[in-house]
Amino acid sequence: MACMPWNEIYVMTEKERFIALYKTIYSVDLAEAAANDLKIAEMTRYRIMHGKTATDEKIRNAIARDLEYAEEVNSQLHDKSKIKPFGPLKGFSGRATKLDTKTTRYMMKGMGFTIS
Repeated sequence: MACMPWNEIYVMTEKERFIALYKTIYSVDLAEAAANDLKIAEMTRYRIMHGKTATDEKIRNAIARDLEYAEEVNSQLHDKSKIKPFGPLKGFSGRATKLDTKTTRYMMKGMGFTIS
């Protein structure tokens, strides 16, 4: 039997801590659909964070799963406590100015998107 690397043990501990903290704060378990969406997105995130490649399709899917996770959590907590921790999910520009196209392209490239 192979030993688990310390960083994988740490990540598992952090997930368990997050789930326990979520229940402590909101007095409800994280919805199964939200947990599944988060799990799918995490697989792609871990690949990218550890220097491995991910296809544009996998990256887009991870972003979509993150948004579905946010919608599920918003719905669950709004039904229970009338709060939406992710807000209306309509985007944000705020008082700051938007980034110029060149900077946006570098940011997208840094996040792993293929930029032509």
